Amino acid sequence: MYKKRAPKHKRLGMNKHEKFVAAVAIALLIVLLWRSMPNPPKVYPGGRRMHHGPLGAALVGLGVVLKRPYVATFGAILALDDIEDLPHWFDFERRSPQGIGYV
Repeated sequence: MYKKRAPKHKRLGMNKHEKFVAAVAIALLIVLLWRSMPNPPKVYPGGRRMHHGPLGAALVGLGVVLKRPYVATFGAILALDDIEDLPHWFDFERRSPQGIGYV
């Protein structure tokens, strides 16, 4: 006899539109929280100053290569927020280990 198959369950993950909206919301939340600080801390991984613009640019490239528009959008928001510091993105100025924000 022929057995009737049970219907396949829908994936419980987010669809493309939901991922895009979530990426925009998270990136804007990060930017707004950072900008709301009177004097936001600077990040010095390995004693060198790091801007969030290059990270955003890398995420844009990664999102394009992987065909993930939500990753590219998240990166674009980060990069555009730091666009005024574009000439300094790759300066990597040195900071002493005693400085605040040393990672």
